[in-house]
Amino acid sequence: MERTDIRRNTLTVGGASLLARITGIAREMVFAATFGAGIQADAFNAAFRIGNLFRELFVEGALSNAFIPLFAKTEQAEGSESAWRLANAFLGVLIAALGGVTLALFLLAEPLVFVVASGFGEDPEKVQLTARLTRILSPFVACLSVASVFMGMLNVRGRFFLPAVCPMLFNVFVIAACVTQRIEVVAFAALAGGAAQALVQLPSLRKEGFRLALSFGRHPALRKLLAFLGPAVVAISVVQIHILIETQLASREGEGAVSWLLYSFRVAHLPFSIVSGAVGVAALAGLSVLAARDAWDEFRDGLAEAMNLNSFLLMPSAVGIWLLSEPLVAIMFERGAFTPHDTAQTAMMLRGYAVALLGIGAQRVMVPVFYTLDDPWTPMWAGAATVVVKWPLAVWLLEKVDLMGLPLSHALLVSAEVLVLLILLARRVPGLLRPLAGFHVRALVPTAVMGASVWAVRDTLELLSIPVGVLVYGAVAMLVGLNPLRLLRRRRGPPPPPVQ
Repeated sequence: MERTDIRRNTLTVGGASLLARITGIAREMVFAATFGAGIQADAFNAAFRIGNLFRELFVEGALSNAFIPLFAKTEQAEGSESAWRLANAFLGVLIAALGGVTLALFLLAEPLVFVVASGFGEDPEKVQLTARLTRILSPFVACLSVASVFMGMLNVRGRFFLPAVCPMLFNVFVIAACVTQRIEVVAFAALAGGAAQALVQLPSLRKEGFRLALSFGRHPALRKLLAFLGPAVVAISVVQIHILIETQLASREGEGAVSWLLYSFRVAHLPFSIVSGAVGVAALAGLSVLAARDAWDEFRDGLAEAMNLNSFLLMPSAVGIWLLSEPLVAIMFERGAFTPHDTAQTAMMLRGYAVALLGIGAQRVMVPVFYTLDDPWTPMWAGAATVVVKWPLAVWLLEKVDLMGLPLSHALLVSAEVLVLLILLARRVPGLLRPLAGFHVRALVPTAVMGASVWAVRDTLELLSIPVGVLVYGAVAMLVGLNPLRLLRRRRGPPPPPVQ
């Protein structure tokens, strides 16, 4: 498979991610039916939020975005053997550092509960349960971090399907554990699922020529990689920091609020994790190789098509989620311990995340592009600026529009960040804005027509209005010159130079 064929690689990652997300939906449905939105669900969601925060810091920030461009450039310039040595040197440093992180999570579990959900302090039993689950999950970050390095190596080598489908293991483990109706067993299953994601990728890496032989500081490119980690951590973790603040504020709004917030985010997470996750993974790997080759015209075209494809799929998704928030939440969660009141509250917050959907997806695609340009600082400062104003804005909106203000604060800030990053990126990549502007203006037409059609039939068809919307969107898109099949069709280009 051509490593720089972003569209084809996006389809591969998207298809695998869809399989993983289907099992993820099943996991959420089983968990909600088993634990509802009560004390055990709140405690597990808060403990998992602690792990997820560090996972985003290490996995999404330091690893996927900082490691992949440098690994690709090393392979292109010095050959595969040098790239494997860089990977082993980085893994050695990483595993040593993650040992310290795991120990800190274990020892500082109780203080971390108050960092994520200070409102739990009114219920000592809830605090103790959350701390106990945090300790069980403390090695989770290390497992997923190693899995992420393996994923990046396979992606640069043109292997996308297996890394993208690996999360199925995590989902299957958690579903099986829910049968026991013991939240501690679910936490142990989540940990086992994280470890499995790393282990299943090793055989494929061995076929590519990689041999695990950890070293410490034995590669000249390692210092540059480590210098990227700080700004990478800040930039890519912005979404998780926003969620952390939202969780903190929700914990003060009574029992169930934390779970409503996180259930709603997980529904919204489904389209952008499949779409933006697939586009981001494919674009980062492909653009890293093009930057290493100094193929800047292809780089610009590949970036434009990645961003346009991302928007083409996310714009109708955001409108559909807003219009169908309540039936979506009901069909996914409303059973067992999850009540109609939980559905209404979760759907309300989901509409706020629908507004944020396009911005979150665009940020996930755009931030890694700066790493391919050897610039980790611009997205770091842009993200840090939004974090500074997050708390006062979220508190103000919480007072004005109740719990929906939490996701709306997310929407406003991530949209502002994306606008700033786009302006700065256009200066680095001349000719980028024109294809983006023309595409997005045309895409507004089918999005608006689709929204009107779904709104007209949603009361009678409910979720059956989704296929109606898909058909209308596709038909109108073709009328305005946005052929979905052409957007996804493989673009032929010159063959890549052979890797040494």
